[in-house]
Amino acid sequence: MITPGDDGYVYIDLIGEDNRIITREQLDYRRLTGKTFLIAPLLEFKISAAVEAARVVLYTYDRFGRLKALTSVDVLLLSVGDAEIYPFIELQSPYLVRYPNKGQVLQGGSFPVIGLARPVNNTPLILEAIDETGERVGTVETQVPQPSGDLSHTPFEVSLPYTVSGQTPVLLTLRQESNSRIPGTVSLTSMEIVLEP
Repeated sequence: MITPGDDGYVYIDLIGEDNRIITREQLDYRRLTGKTFLIAPLLEFKISAAVEAARVVLYTYDRFGRLKALTSVDVLLLSVGDAEIYPFIELQSPYLVRYPNKGQVLQGGSFPVIGLARPVNNTPLILEAIDETGERVGTVETQVPQPSGDLSHTPFEVSLPYTVSGQTPVLLTLRQESNSRIPGTVSLTSMEIVLEP
């Protein structure tokens, strides 16, 4: 389930266990910009070993080249044999922000982020405010436990400190990093807000 980035593209990387790019695709959905839909692209790959750990990463950018959304899954690549594909059943985002609202103007040097998370691994949830030049004007980390009982997500609340000199549109991002042999961001979601001193 994807929504193309502001440029109308969805990018896909297949990353090997030595962090090399095995395959990179740029899917053109400019005619569907702003829409959300299912895709099932076919990725071709070649590996020299019989089996290799890898990660499939789908991501999009906003109009300023900032990472807007990212999702990934770790896989095993086999040089021969039949594919064993297990359908993913969870289509809901791992990070849901209840406050602030998209486009909201905030001031005072820090603001609460209230939301729900279904952590994708045991690494901290990293929250960042990134301005239009790509500079991080605020960041905070929090450890969110896995949901329990009948809950699909765990509630969290954290205060995000920031520093700006004037009214500054930012991208509020929530992400987690890898805890496996392949480094990098494994999940990211974002929303636009405006910060004032």
